[in-house]
Amino acid sequence: MGNKREQLRAKFAELEEKKKAMEVEISAIAQELNSPGPNKAPPVGMKGNLVDHEGFPRADVDVHAIRLQRNRYATLQNDHKGIMKQIEELLKEIMALPKEKNVSSHPDSVPVPTPVKVKSTSEANRGIDESVSELVAFLWVDRVEPGSPAESAGLRVGDRILRFGVSAACNDTFLIVAR
Repeated sequence: MGNKREQLRAKFAELEEKKKAMEVEISAIAQELNSPGPNKAPPVGMKGNLVDHEGFPRADVDVHAIRLQRNRYATLQNDHKGIMKQIEELLKEIMALPKEKNVSSHPDSVPVPTPVKVKSTSEANRGIDESVSELVAFLWVDRVEPGSPAESAGLRVGDRILRFGVSAACNDTFLIVAR
């Protein structure tokens, strides 16, 4: 199972690199077509006329080169859409894989959920009898990316999430959405 996951992640990384390379080339072509021509001639852009008012090719631009660039731009745009669809399908496939539960390979694995007694301290409950509710962890943090907002907020691997906003494990609607 882990091998399949790693293969899919490797394929994802490969597609992501292709996508980034396409985006760089698309940006370069767009910048070149939208920059002023020689002698401060107005930019031709993606759809500007390549012929003058009499129907002759413009003398101030290289018509053939511009047509090639526009063609390459359109080709890259279509290829980019295809890559994005492949990435979307690959992500669906990765997310559909069951989580690995091999405890020996993950020394930082999280124990089985246990109910935790927590006093409610929200603004809405202040001033009234604060009841003690039993919350069950419904999410476990298994990875925190360096430099991510989660890391800067203090989230650590192994943390248990008891509540997210107004949602908790006892909220059936949230659990359906979380699946």
